[in-house]
Amino acid sequence: MTAYYLLPCSCGKKIEVDASQSGLNVRCECGAEVTVPAMRGLRELERTSAPTAARRPESPVSNWGARQGLMFLGTLILLCAALPAALTWRHYPQPPELVANFEELNREDIDQATLMQTFELWKQLRKDFAEEGEIPAMHIYLVMEEKARTRLIFLGVIGGIGLLMAIGGFSMKSAPTREPAYSR
Repeated sequence: MTAYYLLPCSCGKKIEVDASQSGLNVRCECGAEVTVPAMRGLRELERTSAPTAARRPESPVSNWGARQGLMFLGTLILLCAALPAALTWRHYPQPPELVANFEELNREDIDQATLMQTFELWKQLRKDFAEEGEIPAMHIYLVMEEKARTRLIFLGVIGGIGLLMAIGGFSMKSAPTREPAYSR
């Protein structure tokens, strides 16, 4: 339990201080600045066991202001956009490997097929290429690549907003801090 001491001011009021404030200056309600004595001098002062209601803050005082909040929020947004962007970049779709000469690839299969099977295969291939207009594997790649590019652009914009917020927080002037004056 922390011990509190009553430090007299020239105005007649007593300022409540604790041992952690020894050697520091505290301000009285009257505006006068009083130096808290060292530990040896504190022992000579009147002692109180519990802090008064004025000494106990009702809500914790935070040192965070708009500047720190903006920096934290901007950095958080930047990091939340950077992780999915890095994962998208890591798993970016690769174009399919296309065989330059289809004849050599399928020659053995076609040589073993009957004339009717070859004709049916030709009709099927002709129909598929006429409808899609391109190789199916390439079509799948282009769709996946477009989605990945769109996702990276979106995450880049979000990350850019977070970066601008963090830079804005760094460039803001910090608000002057006020030392609480506790007196009795």
